[in-house]
Amino acid sequence: MLYTILPESVHPLSGLLTAVKRRKKACKCRPFCYLENERISMSAETEEVAPTPVLRVQCFIDGYNLYHGIEEAGDPCGHWVDLRKLCERYVPKTAVVNDVFWFSAKPTHLSTKINANYDNYAKALNLSGVSLVGGKFKRKNAKCEVATGCGQSFYKHEEKESDVNLAVSLVSNACVDNFDIAIVITADSDLCPPINYVRNNFPQKEVWLIAPPKRIKRAQDLCKISTRNFEINSAALRACLMRDSFSQAGAVVAVRPQEWRHTPNRGRRNSHR
Repeated sequence: MLYTILPESVHPLSGLLTAVKRRKKACKCRPFCYLENERISMSAETEEVAPTPVLRVQCFIDGYNLYHGIEEAGDPCGHWVDLRKLCERYVPKTAVVNDVFWFSAKPTHLSTKINANYDNYAKALNLSGVSLVGGKFKRKNAKCEVATGCGQSFYKHEEKESDVNLAVSLVSNACVDNFDIAIVITADSDLCPPINYVRNNFPQKEVWLIAPPKRIKRAQDLCKISTRNFEINSAALRACLMRDSFSQAGAVVAVRPQEWRHTPNRGRRNSHR
């Protein structure tokens, strides 16, 4: 039997052979290529990786508990701390701080100077993205202990509503799924019940405790029920100080009190960011 070798140009499979040659030639500079169902695929190409979910963080700050901790640490410049920046210092890169709530009360029963300091700080925090949830001071009758004092009656003022406001805010935000991580800055064990409620009813959520300076030993009950715990130190406070003044519409609206400038902050002085 005789076999006739046809020229490639007239071979019945010439179109396919030409296409394969072209693809092989194209693949010389693309290693790991292969043919499958007449389609070139790259084995080096991988499936698209889903982005890592961003963890939502909300921060709940017991204002006077933090204030007195800073006082005990003996570093008055720490009173001018940027609370949003302080909270961001503790969160991982996969998290974003959405809300910062400062629970405090204006000390109207104290001097004009102290009230001015409070107003300056409250305005500066507001312009730095912190929400103020206000309580109040209530006058209360008290009596000096007879065994250790004079036994006389006197008036004193107690802060009211701030701890309750913090507890309600923490629980309500957990119930409507507004956070994955809640940061609570306090050393007040009265806040154990709301933290326990969130941990027990929303086990997928985390509650991190950050104790004010020098107060971690007082917060052992809180540490036991929190997902993680930290203690603020002077270095963290100094790293998170706000600029010395804030302006709006060309007018200065908040100024760092002189007695809180023990270590002057030489950072930005421009107006509201």
